Amino acid sequence: MTDIQSLQSSPAAKAMQHPPVTGAQPAPSLPTKPVVAMPERAQIVAPKAIDIKYNPAETLQKLEDAVSILNAQVDKHSLRVNFSIDKSLSIPIVTMRDAHSGEVIRQFPSEQTIAMAHSIDALKGMLHSSQA
Repeated sequence: MTDIQSLQSSPAAKAMQHPPVTGAQPAPSLPTKPVVAMPERAQIVAPKAIDIKYNPAETLQKLEDAVSILNAQVDKHSLRVNFSIDKSLSIPIVTMRDAHSGEVIRQFPSEQTIAMAHSIDALKGMLHSSQA
């Protein structure tokens, strides 16, 4: 006997062999679905580019018009709320005042935020001009 045959017939090898499967039934087959023909794909057409026109001056004018309408409505109801636009930052500002004293109760954005935005804007201007 060769070495391989002696190893295969050794008692340890026989213990490691799996016993034959008896009475095994084949695995049940999975139900199949009928194949449905898919319709052909429709031609996909990309949308046409829209000509977007942005006019900052026109947008600012519309915003100023809206602010004046809001102020007129607030005045009509005797409320002390003022809407304005910071010209250099082009942002809307809402100020609420005491009806009797005229003291500012609340402002959005706050004076500190507006001052910081002006400082950043000035700093951007200095950085831009120093690089040129």
